[in-house]
Amino acid sequence: YVARYSKPREAFTLTRSKIHYFGEGETEVALLNFLKRKGSISPGKKASVFNIWQNRAQSITRRMNKNDSAFIVIDTDKTLNKEIFLKNIDILQKQKINICLMVQCNDLEDELYYACGKKDKAKLFFDFYDTRSEKEFKNSFSNEKYNNIERKLEKNKFDFKMLWSRNEKCFSDFLSENNLDNSVYIFGD
Repeated sequence: YVARYSKPREAFTLTRSKIHYFGEGETEVALLNFLKRKGSISPGKKASVFNIWQNRAQSITRRMNKNDSAFIVIDTDKTLNKEIFLKNIDILQKQKINICLMVQCNDLEDELYYACGKKDKAKLFFDFYDTRSEKEFKNSFSNEKYNNIERKLEKNKFDFKMLWSRNEKCFSDFLSENNLDNSVYIFGD
């Protein structure tokens, strides 16, 4: 059984605990900070970059307390460092940190084109920034101000309910195979 929640506050209602958001890159961090400010996800600490597949969890546990919640955006297109991922989950659990994974089918750009009803990433890049380059899209999105992100998402019919909603297809087998399906929450649905 993997618990699914539509908003972080519903997942972890512990008193005096803090919510921390982490994205694999600057693009995810920009989106998380926008969603917090808009009220689509619960307020929490300013989102910061942390790649659970590559970085050591000690870099984030220093600023966290027992019973805090870590909402971690993860890509599923590059899962080569399984050992690091599993070690990081273990470290967070030993620190009594509540873990909620915000699973992206492939990467953020795939999530955004799906949540905006686009045909593919190329259409997303073009409609947002008149570009075909993923690198240019990421750079532009990461550097946008709140109001510009809001306008871009509204113009492109962004549906928050579609964001991180396909995790069942992308990651549930991985969690089951690694005996994490009862200890890690999944954001979405």
